[in-house]
Order: sequence, then C-alpha cells, then structure tokens
Amino acid sequence: AFFTSLQGTHSDGYAPVIRCRRTAIKGTIEVTLCTWDRQGLFACIAGSLTCSNLNISHADIFTRADHVVLDIFTVNDPDGRHVRNTLPLRNMSAFLEQALDVQNPLDLAQVIAETVTPPAQKISRRAKTEFEWCNRSERNATRLTVSMPDRQGLLFYICRAFSQLGLNVHAADIRTIRG
Repeated sequence: AFFTSLQGTHSDGYAPVIRCRRTAIKGTIEVTLCTWDRQGLFACIAGSLTCSNLNISHADIFTRADHVVLDIFTVNDPDGRHVRNTLPLRNMSAFLEQALDVQNPLDLAQVIAETVTPPAQKISRRAKTEFEWCNRSERNATRLTVSMPDRQGLLFYICRAFSQLGLNVHAADIRTIRG
C-alpha cells in the first residue's frame, strides 16, 4: 500500500500509510505504519500516539536498507482497555501529519504536557531505572535495554532524546509490563 500511495496524485512522497486493526489480544489495536525514514520519526510516532491518549504496550520497528520504515504498535487506552471508537486513531494520524510537517512541525512535547494527565499514584522510590548498553551484538549498532516504571509518553521522551542527540533508531522491540 505504501508504494502504491506514492503513485497517487495527492502524494507528496513522504506521507505515512497507516492501517489499524483489532488484535486477538484482548483490549488492543495494532497500528501499522509504513513511510520513509527521517530523523526523529520514531519519536513523532510515539508522541502522536501519546497525544491521542493511546498507550503503547508493544512496538516493533524495522528500517530497511532503502530507508523504508515498517513500524507496528500495539495500543490500548491508558487503563489497558479497548479503544472503543476510531477518534483516537484519527487524531493520531492528524498529530503525526502535523509533527512531520517540515515547514511548521507540531511541538508534541507541549501537547503532551498540556493534555496527558500525570499518573495518580507516585512512583515508588524503590523503583529502579536501569540502562544496559551492549556494543557486541550488532556490527554497526548499539543495543540498549531500558528498565523503568512505565508512564504515558515515556517512549516519546526517550526517542526524542535520542533524536536530539543525533542518534537513529533502526530497529526496536518495545514491551511494557502492566501498561
């Protein structure tokens, strides 16, 4: 569908193709996105999902050698329930389009700060944040494992920091525990 969309008369060649479907896993929707890679793309997708009040419970991202990206996100509402209507999914698409606008990109961090409700419970002081770096598993890449308490927008903030440092995420396997 992505390459077919490039031939359309209204295509700018950069707009992502997004497909959504319910999954066999109770309470989740799978959002599949295909587009050309660009700096900060993963952060923009994660931020657009967060701005739309969607919780990312799982993500797999792949970047091909020709810079085509295929990202698959499993999402639900912030309480772990089904997304009951299509409005959050349509909002996500609109947020992403605005965030990827080269001339006037939407500041997703500002939208998240204004719209995402902080968690009701405080994070325990005993909750650990751990980072594990491994340079041996891939020839031209570094593997990073992050373990920390989850909250809405966490993946966006991590990916945005990578992007601001000029780092690229070419592949990822994201899993959250309890949300």
